[in-house]
Amino acid sequence: MYRTSASHPTLLQEPLRAITQHGKPYCDIDLTQPRPVVDTLAWIRAHNIHVLNVAGNREHPRTPAVFKAACLYLRDVFVALGYERVSRA
Repeated sequence: MYRTSASHPTLLQEPLRAITQHGKPYCDIDLTQPRPVVDTLAWIRAHNIHVLNVAGNREHPRTPAVFKAACLYLRDVFVALGYERVSRA
């Protein structure tokens, strides 16, 4: 999961290289224009994903609020998968 940054177009090259080197499936989600949750659910089911490793860029002035956007998107994915939504205390 990432938020695009014109000043860092190669930001995710290293993680993608490692993923493809190990033959693991991956799903790019640009948080500036995220794919519909149903598409991500279809990908999870098609690849029989049981453990989800999430990687991406960290908070930075060029990528503001990326952590919150990722959390909200993942919450929607997990709720759609049938997990109970937990509100923050």
